Amino acid sequence: MIANSNPFASRYIRPGAMEYQFFDGRSVDSLAENFCNKRARRFAIVGPHGSGKSTLLHSLVPRLGTIEWTWDAAEESSVSPPSNLVMDGRELKPIANGPFTDIRWIRLTTSSHQASPLFNDAEHWTEKTLLVIDGYEQLGPLQRMKLWRATQRRDVGLLVTCHFPLFFYPTLVTTEVTEASAEYVVRRLLHPRKDLAEKLIRSDRWKAIRDRWQSNLRESLFELYDLMEAKYG
Repeated sequence: MIANSNPFASRYIRPGAMEYQFFDGRSVDSLAENFCNKRARRFAIVGPHGSGKSTLLHSLVPRLGTIEWTWDAAEESSVSPPSNLVMDGRELKPIANGPFTDIRWIRLTTSSHQASPLFNDAEHWTEKTLLVIDGYEQLGPLQRMKLWRATQRRDVGLLVTCHFPLFFYPTLVTTEVTEASAEYVVRRLLHPRKDLAEKLIRSDRWKAIRDRWQSNLRESLFELYDLMEAKYG
């Protein structure tokens, strides 16, 4: 099977490839409105590995205002200022006029914080600035304290993702993988093959994958990629 034709290839499951979906009556729009209306301006999106935190950021951040630049540690690349802003291969376009006119989006990976441009122009941060940090755990203690002080002093907005609740930043939302959300993603990815989606979801193989990975949907989808390659490659 050609990699791009596999419905579980990375281009189809990476953050930003599909809209984040809530299954409890909330929506990304209502979450964006909630964020903008809260008096506090610094929040965390909390959840385990592979539970959709980065996907939620891709759906949420464009609704909060104008994205000025991004920096992706995995690619060691930045877009500043963007003409066509792309992260994870997807062009990001503002969906609504949010309160922030200067969104700076950084995605960190293991040991990547040393090269991060996070504080390069901190003197220009204002109350219209929103810092988005995907992978807050990668910041060291001194950087976390410096970030907290800088955002407090300049009244800068801050939205981070992390695996556990943080003392300094209230939890905006907790991401989790449920049977409903996992099945929704599989059905979306296999939309042209509804018969295959039904067969897969009802199979013992899918049950074994879900039991193995529990809250980590990303790893479940990686295993489904291998399964599709083995059966149809």
